[in-house]
Amino acid sequence: MIRDGMLHALTEQCGSTLFNLQFASAPIREVIVHLGGVRNKAMVVLGCQNLEILRRRTDAAIDFLVKTGMPMRIILSGLKPPRGPIRTPNESRKMDELIDSEIRRRKTEILKNPEIFPLFLEGASSDTNQNLGRVFEHPDALFRGEEKQALIIVSSTFHLLQIAKILARMIEKNDHSIAERISSVILVGAEEPEDVEKFTLHDWQYVKQLAFQLYLENIA
Repeated sequence: MIRDGMLHALTEQCGSTLFNLQFASAPIREVIVHLGGVRNKAMVVLGCQNLEILRRRTDAAIDFLVKTGMPMRIILSGLKPPRGPIRTPNESRKMDELIDSEIRRRKTEILKNPEIFPLFLEGASSDTNQNLGRVFEHPDALFRGEEKQALIIVSSTFHLLQIAKILARMIEKNDHSIAERISSVILVGAEEPEDVEKFTLHDWQYVKQLAFQLYLENIA
């Protein structure tokens, strides 16, 4: 119960902080309406070392693609961290395997059609900053035309604040000309607070990082 309460409190505080970064919560139907008005769309799924968390992220990505039913580029981003025990030597390839397996299980083979859902592996980054930076540096992952595109980012729910802060900094500095290339950013979390019983030790490391980030945001 203590963990449940902590997660709900963190979720509420995280929502307020994301709102201050100009992100707003929206139901999937509103997201679908919004994306329907954007021709170019790209989804980035961020990697990690824990297999169960990777599976949740790839499942969330598939769920989003099925619910929206819209063509978009898919970028699986991540190699491995620079230090520590390495459980997954290539995170992007492992996500590709998980997606392929789940698509076959669900019998949604259309998602493997490269003309509708072109798939790219970004297998060089070792942390979140590199995940996001290298996506914009990849020669094929994002559209290069003058028309802006919507960017969908899928990761663990308690990772989203860190992602939002990095993106806000990139937009402010206009790194990789991001302000001219992106019309909107949609953050998709792979877990709900109700999933607490499924959390691994790796999840709780994310939760502790989020709590510390929120503490730093609110000590002033």
